[in-house]
Amino acid sequence: MTANPLRVPELLTQCIGHLRADSTPDLPHCALVARAWVYPAQAHLFRALIFVGRGFYKPQSLNWAQFQKIIGTSPHLIQHVRQLTIFFGRVDIGTLSELSDFRFTHLENLDSRYYDDSSLQYVLAHQKLLSLDTLRSVKLKVEGSLPEPEIFLKIWDSCRSPLLKRLELELGGPLPLSASSALPITSRAAPVALNVLRMTGGGIIDIRLASMFYAWNLTSLKALWLDGSFIVAWMEIPLLIPAIEVLSIILRSSDIDLDLSSFPNLSVLRVHVHHRLETTRDIFRHILSTIAPSSHIHTFMFSFLRLDPLIAAEVDSILSTLTLEHTHKVEVELYPRDLSTVPVHFPGLTARNMLHYGNQNYSWWENMIDTL
Repeated sequence: MTANPLRVPELLTQCIGHLRADSTPDLPHCALVARAWVYPAQAHLFRALIFVGRGFYKPQSLNWAQFQKIIGTSPHLIQHVRQLTIFFGRVDIGTLSELSDFRFTHLENLDSRYYDDSSLQYVLAHQKLLSLDTLRSVKLKVEGSLPEPEIFLKIWDSCRSPLLKRLELELGGPLPLSASSALPITSRAAPVALNVLRMTGGGIIDIRLASMFYAWNLTSLKALWLDGSFIVAWMEIPLLIPAIEVLSIILRSSDIDLDLSSFPNLSVLRVHVHHRLETTRDIFRHILSTIAPSSHIHTFMFSFLRLDPLIAAEVDSILSTLTLEHTHKVEVELYPRDLSTVPVHFPGLTARNMLHYGNQNYSWWENMIDTL
């Protein structure tokens, strides 16, 4: 006699999981169907929590007081929480402090967005959250100004998860990397070995100082996205990040020093052209001319705010005649108004069937790093 498939725990978990994205209100009802349904239904119901502060709205967000009451009566539910997303401002700093005191036993992903000037309380709260040894991914976004570097850097003092491989920092101002006003972290036993790093902000990016002050080990980093008004010291990066496979930048004048031959493992290059510089064409010519025949780059991605015919001609001329040991493709992203002109501006790539183009792809980063 064939067993009921809904009595197989793995199949039951998969079936209930399909309700999580589109029909969350049905999950509590599933928990009432049978005793075997309770655990998988609760696991999906509490897997990803969203808390918002006053003045914010997010679908499926949970009230903090309500959550405290639930955990107070059913403390075993905390084991199901894998992802925590918070949207807070200064008026919610008390709630943030309370939240950071919770011991999330299985939390893997933290996404914290703070829409105000950060403070010592903000730093101390996140210091506690980052001390969880189950974390795999951390995203920190601060819309307002940052505290002094010696205060902000304390966030990392207790960061110790050996599983933490992905970090994204989106700051409203320059990254706190002032050698004169901050001290390296010395209290942690070992640096955090990152695989994926995205930084958004401004100022000068000195990877050596970043490794020292934030106690990151970047020797195994595979994906780097520098998103903002950074001035990058490109000469140092290949020495400190030898394993990089995916590199994404916003084109700046300082990128004239970028030498792609210095990245032997690079397979994907993405360039965002958001500002028209007088030297943009020269920078493109220089960067692309540093590609060695032995290069492993198989995908070139270019995101244009507005397509410049001269830059398009430069890219088309170089990449359509580039000789590598493998085939490569070029992806161009534009806004709909310019899509029809793409084949005209890239005739060489079009003729060789190497060109792919479409609307701006806002999910490319997530899709890319999932394959690393």
